[in-house]
Amino acid sequence: MNTNLTCFICRDSEPIMYKICECVDSTICIDCYNIESTQKMEKCGICRKNYEFDYTKNSKKYIKAICIEFGSQCIIFFCELFPILYLYFYLKHDYLTEVFLIYGLFCITIGNLANYHFLNTIIENPLIRLNILSVYIPIKCLYTIIVFLLIFYLNDIGKLYIYFGFILGVLYTAPLLFFSMIFFITIFKNILNRININTSNKHIKIRSTIYQTLSDYSIDNV
Repeated sequence: MNTNLTCFICRDSEPIMYKICECVDSTICIDCYNIESTQKMEKCGICRKNYEFDYTKNSKKYIKAICIEFGSQCIIFFCELFPILYLYFYLKHDYLTEVFLIYGLFCITIGNLANYHFLNTIIENPLIRLNILSVYIPIKCLYTIIVFLLIFYLNDIGKLYIYFGFILGVLYTAPLLFFSMIFFITIFKNILNRININTSNKHIKIRSTIYQTLSDYSIDNV
């Protein structure tokens, strides 16, 4: 009697078979196991139970992802920091340039972190957040470079005021104020909802009221 196990995908029987689920027939050959589409399956093809996964890190992909991630972040930070430092060292130092440097550094550090935090709080879907950031960040960097090149030909006082308004104001201060307003409105609504729940009595909802005429009933004496 042949008792060899067969692969549930190709139905072949090989000298070495893998068992990938608790059910009896969940045996698979090495070739089918190594297929990319097989590794993308989440549930057993026999009993529909969820697979358990082992994770092995791909060193080449990991190093590449680290380089791309940190490289892109460094480029973004450079695009934001360079115009501020350039204008600070290029212009004559006075009270306004000192304020410009401090506020500019605050915007690209604390301001950015606060805006990203508020964005994560308001938009819970990570895919939507990623799509927004993937569009917003390149536009922000391009906008910063264009404005910086345009103010290059203005007088010294104009450079700071333009950069204050069109970069620090539009890209950092305005989003921070907007997200803060949304955040505090959300907190205020949650407080009101909590107060309403704690100060309300719970009753079963009456969908309709039925008015009926009751008939008189006589009781016979036994």
